[in-house]
This record gives sequence, structure tokens and C-alpha cells, in this order.
Amino acid sequence: KLVYSMKKRRNTIIMINSYKGGSGKTSIALSYCVTRAYRNKKNAIQGKNAADEKVFFIDMDLLGTGSEYMLLGKKEEKVRWLNSEDRSQAGSPLRLEEYVNVLKMKQDPVGEFEMYGILSNPVMDAYFQEEDGFRKNRSVEEAFYRNRIKNILEAIMENGSDNYIVMDCSPGVSGMEKEIMNIIYGESYENKKTQMEVREVYITTYDNGHFKKTLQNLRTIQPLRVSAERNIEVVLNDIHNIPKLKKLSDSQEGIEGGFHLRLEEKTAVEEVQRGLKSFKNLKVCTVAYNRYLAASSLYQNTESVVSHPDKFIFNDKIFREYGAPEYEESNK
Repeated sequence: KLVYSMKKRRNTIIMINSYKGGSGKTSIALSYCVTRAYRNKKNAIQGKNAADEKVFFIDMDLLGTGSEYMLLGKKEEKVRWLNSEDRSQAGSPLRLEEYVNVLKMKQDPVGEFEMYGILSNPVMDAYFQEEDGFRKNRSVEEAFYRNRIKNILEAIMENGSDNYIVMDCSPGVSGMEKEIMNIIYGESYENKKTQMEVREVYITTYDNGHFKKTLQNLRTIQPLRVSAERNIEVVLNDIHNIPKLKKLSDSQEGIEGGFHLRLEEKTAVEEVQRGLKSFKNLKVCTVAYNRYLAASSLYQNTESVVSHPDKFIFNDKIFREYGAPEYEESNK
């Protein structure tokens, strides 16, 4: 069981994944967190929301990309890492404060706000002993890490607050992540005291190989062991700046060596809906090209989240759910 006893609070767990690296998965995962924390503070100031909600970013990517390069920046204070080899608390309750990094940011008009980071050590190896020494074993590493994540989730949901938890997974749905998915879906289905909402978010670009593979993998992914209904969200991330490419293609049409770009956002979204129509709870969202975020993630131009949260805050023009009235109006 994930939760043994707790107050009846609201817990939202979002697992963010992709079937290809370089899709912007980590940037979007961080944007979910920063946007939520910012809006919570804004609502509290305006008296619209009295909920005591904490926002957590859990880096489940064993490479530690989000933690090492995007989140910490030039953070000088001691970093608390979540390491698969940390077995000192095996069999005893995990102390959440030993793993939480408090990430404080400032942004007008709300001033200072914060979120919490559970950060993976980007260098993690697990070994098992043999007669002639030690040998690395990835499955052993993942098993210990999965237990760490399970214990972290349990500790978060026993802290007495509402919780918004975003889990940034490694590209591709590994066996470890499927097991975590089974655990949290099973808990949401069996234990109504948790008031737990579970969402799976899959990021894809408009690259043909990535786009097609995402649909194929989602159609064939192994079913869960529990009876809970899955909540699937597909996010089409425009990292190629499609509007600019379309404008360029139109200007080049008729010129020798020119090309004509036929891609339309609407047709891509509708193909996702057709391809995944078997899912009862399916949402399709789009993320518009953001040149500020793109520029701030380049080599030698990197801006950390805590230094520039404004680049990670979604608004209705950047992040849109297909089918919402304002989305339809903006695409006529």
C-alpha cells in the first residue's frame, strides 16, 4: 500500500514521459510545476483559493538532466539528492526533509513563491556481489530506486497538505515506471481516502517518427494490473517553430528548391484523437513555440528555472487544451 493512514486531502500525481529524448519533456514538466506554484500564490493573494497545496517536482530521469542543468543553475547551497543506493533507511519510515530541496523564485506580481524538488543524482550505479567481485546490474538499481520513489510519495501524502506532484520520467516507459504507475493507479482505485488524481502525460513533437511512435506505443502499452481507468494526455510540443516554417515555405513556393509545408496543428491533434480513441479519458494539448525558453536552454545560454521562472510559466496562448472554447476561437 502506498498510503497507510492520512487525512482526506487532494493529491494530484502527473507522470510526464516521452518516447524520444529532446522532446522538451523536462521543460514542460518544470513548467507544470512553476505554473501551478505561481498560480497558487496568485490565487492566495487574491483570496480565490485557501487550499494549502504544495508543489513537488520529482526527477525520475536517471540521467538527472532536469536537476543538474535546468533546475539548480549555480545553486551554491548543499543539494539533497535521491540516490538509488541509499539504503540506510530500509525498513524504516523515510524522512522527507532529508530529500527535499526548497526552490524559491520571484515573479511579478506575486513576489516570492516556492516549489519543492526531489532530485536524482545524475551518477547512480548499483552492483551485486559475486565470488570474483562486483558487477553492475541496472535492474537492481531500478528496484531500489522504485522503492525510494514509493517511499517519497508516501511521505509527501502524509504531510497534511494538498499535493501537486509532477514526476519527470526517463524517455520511454521503463519497467520501473510501469510499476510506479501500477502502484499509484492501484492506490487511487482502492483507497478513496487519498482523493488521488492520476494523470499520464506524453510529450511528442511534430517530427513524423516521434509522432507516429508515440501513438503506436500508447496503443500497445501493456495494460495495468488494476481496474482503474487511465487518464491519458498527449501534448504536442512545437519545438520546431511551425508558424515560422509555414511562413518560410509560403515565401519559397514557386522558387527553385523551395518547399511547401502542409502541417496544420488541427490535423495533427485530430490524428491523435483518432489513433487513441480507445481511451475513454483522453486529452490532447498543444504547447506553442517559445523562443525565450528555447534560447535560455542553449549551451552557454542556460538560464535556471529559479533565476527565470517567467520563461516557464504557461499562459493560455502557450499551453492550450484542444476542444476548449477559447482554443477553437483562436484557430478559426
